Amino acid sequence: MNANLVTIEIDGKLTNIDEKDLRISDLVIIQTGDIVPADLRLIEFRGLEIDEFEITGELLPVEKKIAKDDVIAYHGSRVIRGYGKGVVLSTGEQTEYGKVLSQEGQQNQPYTFRIIDKENLWTIILFLPVFVLLFVQSYDLTLLIIFLFFSFVLNLLQNDNLCRYLIISNESKRLKRAHVQIRDIRALEHMGDINLVCFDKTGVLTTRQMDIKKVYFPDLIIETENGTKNIEESVAQLVYKACALCNDVLFFQKTILANPIDLALIRFAQKNRIDVNELLLQYKRIYD
Repeated sequence: MNANLVTIEIDGKLTNIDEKDLRISDLVIIQTGDIVPADLRLIEFRGLEIDEFEITGELLPVEKKIAKDDVIAYHGSRVIRGYGKGVVLSTGEQTEYGKVLSQEGQQNQPYTFRIIDKENLWTIILFLPVFVLLFVQSYDLTLLIIFLFFSFVLNLLQNDNLCRYLIISNESKRLKRAHVQIRDIRALEHMGDINLVCFDKTGVLTTRQMDIKKVYFPDLIIETENGTKNIEESVAQLVYKACALCNDVLFFQKTILANPIDLALIRFAQKNRIDVNELLLQYKRIYD
């Protein structure tokens, strides 16, 4: 399906429309490989698994099941397998994904500070009458320069925003060198007050890439980094072929849509010189 086209059902007939033309209550059809075009309340689905990593952080695809509550397919998630039909609940920025993007846009605003803090304006106002009096009496421009200079220095000394800015800028550079990503630099101001950090899932902490590290046999464990030279070549070939075939990838061209576990199996087979595409064409799946 074209990335910008959405299949909807009107009076029992299927038709394709542009995603931007979707309206609330439209009946949308989604299938393997589709990007969910809006937040949908699913009313019919079969074997539907959706990759919701971008929205919820779940590492593995979520299998949609019949439940008492509404079953939702979120905008921006990807259909890994199966079929579904759903009613549009929200579109664009009103979807959950749209709200996330909107929040990220607000968080990514640069951290700024004021050279003259509003709270410290009283220092300038306090000395202003003194300056006016001295200037009127002497008309000495030197007094003007001295007054402005000391007012500026005094304001900087009392401006804690400047101190915070310098500290946060230095820390953000240090974290960046350590490959730590910070969405909102202003959050660093409160890091010192944190005693405990809780995460509800590992999906938000990983790169979402899996690799096969070990192959287990009844009486032997093989470290994949060291190769499979400790087992017979015929057995090794069976292992590689099993990795290439025992997954949910039906078409090699759609490998990119596979879940992380299937991708790890396929990469392991390819790493050991298995032509996965040829193997999928040779061994047709007769039962799913």
